[in-house]
Amino acid sequence: MSLDAAWRAAKFRELEEVYGRWREEASEGGALARPTPRGLWAASSPHDVFALMEAVGAEGCRHFVDLGSGDGLVTLIASLFCPATGIECDAGLTAKACELRDQLGLAARFICGDYLAHDLSAYDLLYIYPDKPLFDLERALAPRLRGRLVVYSAHFPLKTLPLVQTVTLATCRAAVYGPPQKL
Repeated sequence: MSLDAAWRAAKFRELEEVYGRWREEASEGGALARPTPRGLWAASSPHDVFALMEAVGAEGCRHFVDLGSGDGLVTLIASLFCPATGIECDAGLTAKACELRDQLGLAARFICGDYLAHDLSAYDLLYIYPDKPLFDLERALAPRLRGRLVVYSAHFPLKTLPLVQTVTLATCRAAVYGPPQKL
């Protein structure tokens, strides 16, 4: 195991502990989900996300972005592999993500805002855990996506971006889409 892999594994265990404590308090023993100004936020499985980052080769990416980053878990896991940013419209969730990032001593950036209002061209690995079809996002990305879009939980397949990979995880499947094909 390389030094980077050993550090990543140790940081992931620490992240799991910190998020486990926070999520237990936040959920009061129930499901961990809540409405945000743009939809529903639901917690992701840390083990699934870590496995997904390995499966899609996040370590080789220039910059990752989580679209609707919620409590920051996915962004912080991605930051173990490459530079990572999370965009979340809920100010409370963004503040919690920043607090947990600082507690863990990880380098990730969080932006409070609507991801559809941001220029996403700087990112080569985009991630979303959708609560509804992605018509607006697909319309915005189709003409300028240069990297890959990972859709955690393949309930809402895309129509115009080509499917390049499917990853089977413990709790769901993820679909990975690439840029539109040039004719």
